[in-house]
Amino acid sequence: RIECFGDNSFMQLGGGIQNTVDTRAVEAGKLIESSACSLTNVREVHCWGGNEDGQASGDGAETAAFENPVLVINKSVTAIAVGVAHACAIASQEVHCWGDNLLSQIARETDTTNHPVSRVQTVGMIKLIAAGHNHTCIADADGEVYCWGDNRRKQSGPNSPLTLIPAATALGNTTKAAIALTMGETHSCLLGDDERVYCWGDNTYGQLGIPSNSEPNTPVVNLFSVVAISAGQNHTCALVEGDDLSQNGVYCWGQNDRKQLFSSGDDSTSIPVLAYPRN
Repeated sequence: RIECFGDNSFMQLGGGIQNTVDTRAVEAGKLIESSACSLTNVREVHCWGGNEDGQASGDGAETAAFENPVLVINKSVTAIAVGVAHACAIASQEVHCWGDNLLSQIARETDTTNHPVSRVQTVGMIKLIAAGHNHTCIADADGEVYCWGDNRRKQSGPNSPLTLIPAATALGNTTKAAIALTMGETHSCLLGDDERVYCWGDNTYGQLGIPSNSEPNTPVVNLFSVVAISAGQNHTCALVEGDDLSQNGVYCWGQNDRKQLFSSGDDSTSIPVLAYPRN
């Protein structure tokens, strides 16, 4: 059962979702006009909410918002990711995306219009996926990361001169295998198999967790034994579970104007702050 609360200007709370089939996961869009999607126990994707770019219906049509969930994909889905006006899913170890492609966020190389569900050309079997506002990243079975979409702040390709990356392109800036991915508005992070966090893209608020003059492939400072990560718009958090129980808990860094870091003051920081100790 899914229960939602908050702003409902674009039906993003989903008036009929209480009657949907059993749900494994839910992914909300990045802005109030975005859609939300659920992954059900029978491996289907259902979406609702804003649909001005076909991101809820999955058919590429620009229509009014959907209050009730719409079946978008009905085959062997294992993960979903939702951006501002696009969404993607891993189905049968392949990537399928739909919605807005103005900034190449669904990897349709020659077309900037909205698109129905379509397969993204990738190499190998895909195990991880995450969406930022207007970019998307995946990781294959070996933990290699590929990204596409908006790259104006180097969130999709830190080594690429392109402002838009129209196809899945290897990241190439880390030797660590990714075991988790998370995306903010214009920054991206991976959790490596060394239990450390690596981020790239916009660092205006310190959301990369490193000084702005750091070398590529620099892990977030003073952060070890990480088991999970999650990015907000301009901040990032990580769960630490190591042998030293006194150091365990949720650490956050980046923008703090709304107390995102759960710390005193409102100053942004690139240094991880212990926001919630693990007792």
